[in-house]
Amino acid sequence: MDMSPEAFKKVCEQLYASGDHNRDGLINFSEFKHLYTKVHPQSALVRANESQWSQLFGLYDRNADSQVSWPEAWKYFSYRENFLNKSLKSIQSQLKQATEPQVTSGMLANEFEQVSRQLFTRNDANKDGVINLAEFTPLYLKVHPGTRFGWASLNQWREMFRLYDRNADQKITWDEAWRLFKFREFSPKEDLKQPTPITKRPNLQSVDPN
Repeated sequence: MDMSPEAFKKVCEQLYASGDHNRDGLINFSEFKHLYTKVHPQSALVRANESQWSQLFGLYDRNADSQVSWPEAWKYFSYRENFLNKSLKSIQSQLKQATEPQVTSGMLANEFEQVSRQLFTRNDANKDGVINLAEFTPLYLKVHPGTRFGWASLNQWREMFRLYDRNADQKITWDEAWRLFKFREFSPKEDLKQPTPITKRPNLQSVDPN
């Protein structure tokens, strides 16, 4: 159905309000599924499983508070042409690219911590609350976008993973990740060279270059 942007927004607002069953002004996960299918009735997501819905909900829930506000919902509902008559894989790919938080130069410490935590949550692909080696690689590259470690060998990535995995349980908690992420003065561009001395900061020259 052809609808002007203004009319579409008004309908979305009405659907959002009616979809807020507990009247708390926000949309939770259960409410979100019903709301999304009403806003995008032709979406491939009507046939999605719970895991796929959870991923999509996480993309809309930008501040990771388990609720979707109207501004969060409308930010992506407004791109209606990008969602209709497309496969689930295409939808998820476009949404992830559009919504993934990014680390930028000059970011304040509290902003950097918030974005790093959001990236940690989003890169926890199996949603077990911790990061394994496969999840760690893309997470590290996103937290340190200027890093030269992208071309590191698998052995080097394993060694880096061990530096973060303090209790050697083959997974990294948020506390373990943030312990080293917060040292932003350790320049990402220099991470395969001699690091600037920082108290308790591991020396990555110990990484096996092979």
